[in-house]
Amino acid sequence: KYGSIFIKGGFASKGGSEIKAAKNVYTKFVDNGIIMCGEMAHIGFYCINSTINAKQVVLESSSGHIIGGSVKAEYRVSAPIIGTELEKKTIIEISGFDRNLLKQELDNVFHSISELKNEQQKIKGLVASMEGASVDAFKKSQYNENYERLLAIKEQIKEFEEKRKNISDYLKTRGEGEICITNKIYPNCTLVIKNKVLEISEIARGVSFYFQDGEIKHT
Repeated sequence: KYGSIFIKGGFASKGGSEIKAAKNVYTKFVDNGIIMCGEMAHIGFYCINSTINAKQVVLESSSGHIIGGSVKAEYRVSAPIIGTELEKKTIIEISGFDRNLLKQELDNVFHSISELKNEQQKIKGLVASMEGASVDAFKKSQYNENYERLLAIKEQIKEFEEKRKNISDYLKTRGEGEICITNKIYPNCTLVIKNKVLEISEIARGVSFYFQDGEIKHT
């Protein structure tokens, strides 16, 4: 619910079972399943007749397939192969993003990390000055409060660093939303980026489709 989910094998379902994660989902494959995650969906080998919803979806294997179903992401979908020779209907949809707003969010994260690190150093100094000295009950209470705050700051910095890493990764996306096909995409695939629709009518190889200047472009 609050973190990432690691599936040791794959995720296969006959009745459309659903996996939800606040952060990332890692699985070797998805077959007739539903994955909803707050950050990235990392799929090893294939995604068949499934529904995926994430900020970014990546097929890790060099022969990774997305066949059938519906894959939705905010920033980017990357897969070696989309669709099949049998022309199975496959839908890939990118809601898209505002690059300037995302850069501003990254700046805010850097600022928060800097503020927390400054506070961390000050409290470390206070804690160090109290250690080893004879202290009364009040100072002991202060020491405990400062120590607890240090632990909390450490966790906050960890969270912000993870957010910084994710945003930096999202900013590598071409344009304002991208569908990257490293091998090929087959006909009867529908690509949607920021509500612009592109129907694939013939095989295309090694291509990225991205949204820029109000339209879908490709490499």
